[in-house]
Amino acid sequence: MKENFLLILYLIFTMGYHRLKAETKSSSQIIYDSNPFLLSDSQINNFLSGKDSAFKTYDDLIGRTTFNFFSSPFGEMRLGWSFVSNLFFQNPKKSYLEIGCHLRRYFGKLDRYGEMGYQFVPNYLIRPIKKGGRFLDLSYSAHSLEGRGKLKAFEFLFAFSYENYPKDFDFYDAGIYSFGFSWTHRTSSLLRRFDPVRITFGLKGKRCLARGDLPDISYQGIEFLCGIKGKRFDFALTGEWRGFTTEIDERHRGRRDLIGKASLSFSFPLGRRSSFLVNYEFKIRETTAEIVEESEVRDYRKHRIGIGVEYAAKP
Repeated sequence: MKENFLLILYLIFTMGYHRLKAETKSSSQIIYDSNPFLLSDSQINNFLSGKDSAFKTYDDLIGRTTFNFFSSPFGEMRLGWSFVSNLFFQNPKKSYLEIGCHLRRYFGKLDRYGEMGYQFVPNYLIRPIKKGGRFLDLSYSAHSLEGRGKLKAFEFLFAFSYENYPKDFDFYDAGIYSFGFSWTHRTSSLLRRFDPVRITFGLKGKRCLARGDLPDISYQGIEFLCGIKGKRFDFALTGEWRGFTTEIDERHRGRRDLIGKASLSFSFPLGRRSSFLVNYEFKIRETTAEIVEESEVRDYRKHRIGIGVEYAAKP
């Protein structure tokens, strides 16, 4: 009886899977992160000397699992779901989930579409903060809405994200508005001897409006992106400038952040539907502020190195 029930479930799933024209893509990776809490050099030295004990290590290993589900039940409409789990081995309180969905509508061709998406992060721990003689978790939950439109080589973006902090840090609650565009060129007509690659340039503006006046983390910023993506590799370089807008909060008044990130990933086929993944990421932040000590504790740099496997399935 149990075997028949499982067989019926399998047949229903298989029929539905093909009926919806569903595709799935999943991956599992092990990642080494040299600085998951975004600590400055002075904060790392304090940890090594035993002054901070809120976390076990200042670096960590991460088990990252992703699952993406796509279906096209209504012709030119495409529905997608994504689930990402990040498990930190040494500091499990840092672990978090990312849940997302999007709906895309094509207009005749694959390079013409409109898309709406939503992403939810239930709880993301930035780091433990010492307050009133004890450590409290500085964390937030995030809701993000995003709209995209693509017309041939150009893509336009508008997004809104709301970060909600716990009661002890609710002055950090903030809404972040983003808008921008990107341009992508396919080089197949220029480099016929090689697999085609896509070269992308993008520009995005940001505006963060925070709830609190003291402290006040409101800022405005601009971000640029350039990238090269081929069949088996992906390289991206981003740079962001942030200028804090407060005139009251002395800690953030006059503060300027420069944030840079470079990433490179490769995939090597293991079979018809699976690949071996290798990736590297470097991120750095340089801060200038009226208070010198504030600049010193906001600077950081980090490296990420990961390996894993990816599997894609189509009906």
